[in-house]
Amino acid sequence: MTQAELLDLLARAKAEGWKKLDLAGLDLEELPPEIGELTELEVLILGKLDEETWESKENWLTALPPEIGQLSQLTKLDLWNNQLSSLPPKSDQLSQLTRLES
Repeated sequence: MTQAELLDLLARAKAEGWKKLDLAGLDLEELPPEIGELTELEVLILGKLDEETWESKENWLTALPPEIGQLSQLTKLDLWNNQLSSLPPKSDQLSQLTRLES
């Protein structure tokens, strides 16, 4: 997915008030700061293991933008098989987060 396509998808998700966004398996190397504008988002999937096919669907993220901390409704963050070594400082603002998978 190109950066322009990703920005278009994020704009659509914001306009439509999406609760869940699955970006797994798109070979993303970075998330744009616009991710923080999805204030109604409850589930963000950035990587996952398909339980039916056992296929790994990941990205190549090495960092998350600090704007991730603005996702105040986020309850689940799935980071399966990315290249992250830490979470951004503002991730402690994710007060509704009950499930973090990596």
